[in-house]
Amino acid sequence: MQTALRKKVLAELKQIPEQDLESLLELIRQFRNQRQKAQNKKSGISDFSGCWKDMPEEDFLDFLNEIAQRRRFAFSRRRYGEADAG
Repeated sequence: MQTALRKKVLAELKQIPEQDLESLLELIRQFRNQRQKAQNKKSGISDFSGCWKDMPEEDFLDFLNEIAQRRRFAFSRRRYGEADAG
């Protein structure tokens, strides 16, 4: 079953001159590729959701503290231009 919007799009496609169809086809392919890349990017991030749910709370808190310390160290080095040297 075709939606009303799909019918409108198909009707518009019939109005496009033959010599412009190759350009339109390329545009459609670019659009689909961009959407596919966006979906892949989203799914890549969500692959990690819940990965720490079984970690004991004490280990998780240690983990968070270590990350905070590493960030403070990294950003303190940047503040003084040390990170730019590498």
